[in-house]
Amino acid sequence: MRQAAARNAGVASLQPPFIVVAARLPINEPDVRFDASSKKVRLLCETLVHTHAAKFALKRGGWTVVSTTRVRELSDSDEIAKSCESISSCFASIFDFLKELTSASPFHLVTLSKSRDVPQDADLGVLLNRIEILLYEWVLAGLKEKYDSDDWWVKGVPQNLRVRCVQRVEEEGKQLPPEAYLTFIDLRDIVQHNWDIFGSNMEKMVNLSGKRRATEWFVELNELRKIWAHPIKQRFEPIAQENHERLGIYLKKILSFSK
Repeated sequence: MRQAAARNAGVASLQPPFIVVAARLPINEPDVRFDASSKKVRLLCETLVHTHAAKFALKRGGWTVVSTTRVRELSDSDEIAKSCESISSCFASIFDFLKELTSASPFHLVTLSKSRDVPQDADLGVLLNRIEILLYEWVLAGLKEKYDSDDWWVKGVPQNLRVRCVQRVEEEGKQLPPEAYLTFIDLRDIVQHNWDIFGSNMEKMVNLSGKRRATEWFVELNELRKIWAHPIKQRFEPIAQENHERLGIYLKKILSFSK
């Protein structure tokens, strides 16, 4: 890394101390208004952060900012600008502390990231199950609040779902209520059927409007559940780690409106 930095700076070598800063950018996160999966957005963020860092280094004196960034003619948004300012502010706030540490070590790596709602190695099945149970309880509570205790099942649940659930009760012969046989994807149908109750929270959850678009994530998670439930299939279609982060975001939002 030291050699690469020297090449970027155009010098034979760099003298310590060194401070390397890495910042996590949002990718496929529904609660953020820009997506850093775009290379243009990442390059823009690099340019903006570099600009802030260069101004900070000039004020401090004695430091050199080494970056591969180049000034690019890209338009930014308020959301991107605020994120880049936040990254720079976080670094500036701990700079003096890092500087003092150079007496013990000439090299420091700082990773700036938002706090995670779930550990990165959290079990995917646990997250999926928790989301499903929370949604189930939230949906049923919403129906029972709008309709009385005797009518919520008939008025709030589409007929085709009611019929199938009752059939399952008869087939299994167990002493379970029909609602025990609702599936995760059934919850999407119920939400759409009662959009006046659930629509606002669904649209806020993914920053999309309309019944279909705001509930498309049900389909996404249902497909993920199918892969998770089949370990052999996972050998050919591994579940990406980013799914854990996305589920953590969904879980946080569900908790916020299901309290």
